[in-house]
Amino acid sequence: MIRVCIEVPPQFYPKAEYALRNLLTILRRKMVVVTADELVTEGGLYYGLNTGSYPTGKVVHITASSDAIGFFAESKQIAITRIKNVKGVHAEVVPILFNNYSGAGIQESGEDIFPDVIASAFYFLSDWQSGTASEPDSHGRFTYAESVQNKLGIDFPIVNEYALLLGKRLELAGIRTENMSWKGAEFALGLTHDIDRIRKKTKGTWARESVDFLLLNKNRKSIPERLDRWQASVLDLLTPGDTYQDSIIKLLDFSERAGIKPTFFIQSNIHKHPNDAAKYLGLPFFDKMIGKLTKAGGEIGFHPGYMAGYPGGLFEEELKQLEQKTGAGIRSVRFHYLRFDAERFAGVLSEHSLENDSSLAWAEQAGTRTGCVSPHTLFDRNKNRGTSVLELPMTAMDVQLLNYMNLKISESVDLLRKQVDLVERYNGVVVWNFHHHTYDTIEAPGWHRLFEQSLNYAIERKPYNETFKGISEVWSAI
Repeated sequence: MIRVCIEVPPQFYPKAEYALRNLLTILRRKMVVVTADELVTEGGLYYGLNTGSYPTGKVVHITASSDAIGFFAESKQIAITRIKNVKGVHAEVVPILFNNYSGAGIQESGEDIFPDVIASAFYFLSDWQSGTASEPDSHGRFTYAESVQNKLGIDFPIVNEYALLLGKRLELAGIRTENMSWKGAEFALGLTHDIDRIRKKTKGTWARESVDFLLLNKNRKSIPERLDRWQASVLDLLTPGDTYQDSIIKLLDFSERAGIKPTFFIQSNIHKHPNDAAKYLGLPFFDKMIGKLTKAGGEIGFHPGYMAGYPGGLFEEELKQLEQKTGAGIRSVRFHYLRFDAERFAGVLSEHSLENDSSLAWAEQAGTRTGCVSPHTLFDRNKNRGTSVLELPMTAMDVQLLNYMNLKISESVDLLRKQVDLVERYNGVVVWNFHHHTYDTIEAPGWHRLFEQSLNYAIERKPYNETFKGISEVWSAI
């Protein structure tokens, strides 16, 4: 237990406490808030505006950035021209968003010039930048193009670097920290599947293939390619069986053979939006799918519909319907289309006793939007307070790689293998999302190779693999 004294203005205090708790959790330490007098007597970590000195060797003193305090009191985009860099632990160059010093690196941290990694970490962990975005995409989502990660070329988990820098400073004062051990493994693997549809043979599929792809060319293909796909789709629709259902069974078969426990995110539509799947909870295959998932040791997660992340009551209705259908207490959630009200969704999840989320990601770019490959709690920006809901940051999904980023299968496999190496280095969690149609050779040609080759590479590294619920429990057991 690390004693921590926080002396900042009241409005900024919850933000500082939230960031400190998460950084110290990455370092596998709990914290207890104490007064300045207690800190002088017993030692620990000080974060605040007091520039006075504390006993050397007993107290780690980090001066809070006054610029950060002022910045978070408003809603504006960060000025990246004022950002300075320090040398990291694994990364050569680590941008610090809010500075309180003139030195250049951690090696000088015996002086009171240690950078304000606390405020900088809060910016990323709270997804603060999505609240200042000016150009959302067509679905109202925060884009990678507007992110600090894109503007600064950050391709590593910057919050994990902040934690390691803080850990080095604590160790100089004799305060022990640890790396996360996933029951002896270096990293964890969270395999997930968004089950948007479970039946391909519908009027909607016929309309999509004939109108959207053949006539309107929404996939931007040549005429021969469009005709080939349409002919293959007609043959598929006339052939016995259902390609989506076959694909889902193959996903589950792979997990059973590999000993992986997947989390299936299930839709539970009440008022269907055009971007939602057709209602499927009542289909006979649904029960077969859930039975096979249960046999594999998997978890049922909630995939709220296109409009459920916004005010209107759909979230609660859909959640209740899913729990009634499955008889399961749902603990994990990921929003459909990654669409939600960023100011309120953390509070909504808390109110409905959801334990973890995996929605804070970019639709069009792989990587961690919150700058972290470790689980961390969500911050309720609307109520200015931390929550107990864990975010398991999604690192990549198939549609992101192959549709938005327009990568080839081989390029996507290479990217996911590099993600495994990176996450292992920071003792975090690989969270991948492969959709229901992974084995559909018409809609997702070659996607099964991406799925199998990437998973096999991760499995060879012997990760701790569990459902989201299981990963959350192990992470929280400090």
